[in-house]
Amino acid sequence: MKITFEDKEYTIKFGYKATVKSGIIKKLAKAESDKENEDGFESIEGILLILPELLVIGLQVHHSDEFGYDIDTNEGYQEKVDKAYDLLDKWFENKEHSLIDIFNDIENELLNDSFLSSLFQSAKAEEQKKTKKTTTKKN
Repeated sequence: MKITFEDKEYTIKFGYKATVKSGIIKKLAKAESDKENEDGFESIEGILLILPELLVIGLQVHHSDEFGYDIDTNEGYQEKVDKAYDLLDKWFENKEHSLIDIFNDIENELLNDSFLSSLFQSAKAEEQKKTKKTTTKKN
């Protein structure tokens, strides 16, 4: 997937190591589960929180020179996530860009890879089981 931020084109591709070690699949599954079980504002907040992380992880394959961090230790990770927040701030200044559209595009890139797709579906099912148990206990 290609996306342009401030006249610079970036290629987003989720590599195996960065994706697995980041725990992003579990976070995304939780965000998806929350999106189905929470009101609109909580769902939007979840998307806002995970979007910069998705972006950083998706930029590791082709743009580690600019967004790279030590995948094994996470050293430099928060700095790159903060940089992604800044990039997204500027991107959203253009009123034509939609939070939901960029989130869906990046999420679709993650889910189109068959390896990642099967992991995500498993994590999402597990998260939904946890949510149902919690909801059932509350009632």
